[in-house]
Amino acid sequence: MRKALIAIVVVFVASLGLVNAQETKAPKIGYTNANYIFSVSPKAKEIESEIRSRSLVLRKELEKKQEEFRAKLDEYEKTKTSMMEAIRRSKENELRNLEQNLMELQQGAESEIKNKTDELIAPESDRIQKAIKDVAAENGYTFVINGDPQVLLYGIESANITDLVLKKLGITPPPAGAENNAEVKPATDGAAPIMKKPGATKPTPKKN
Repeated sequence: MRKALIAIVVVFVASLGLVNAQETKAPKIGYTNANYIFSVSPKAKEIESEIRSRSLVLRKELEKKQEEFRAKLDEYEKTKTSMMEAIRRSKENELRNLEQNLMELQQGAESEIKNKTDELIAPESDRIQKAIKDVAAENGYTFVINGDPQVLLYGIESANITDLVLKKLGITPPPAGAENNAEVKPATDGAAPIMKKPGATKPTPKKN
């Protein structure tokens, strides 16, 4: 009877050890690069094109106002010595107001581009985030690190879930080696960058 009781206790203790071992199992950690994923998505080019087009319109408006200001400034410089005091002061006030308006127009254009960029990026960013979560859940990852090459010091290739996320999004992963040349290029002509964070390259494992 005593031996049977001891055996039961031993089995119970062993089972507790097994449960504890399972509970303390090391988390499964993966990594990817959301910037890189965005850069190879078809939506990135659409956003860049739309932002560039709007930037061109705003730049032309700004250049027109700048030309008007320069013309008035040149006229003032040529005739100021012959102006009556009251007229000269009036012209100077007009020039100051025009200059202030120019600054406000430029600031407004920059703000508009930034807000429009954020607005266009948000839906695709949410879609990428959902794909990352789905891939993590399907493959048993406890954590997924956004492995920007400037931040990720080391990572084994088997923990890189980037291609899985791309496939989840319906995007064919670029061939090996091509990802290192991929960048999120800023829209030109005064537009804000499509992605604000640097390092839009696919994370690759670092070798010692």
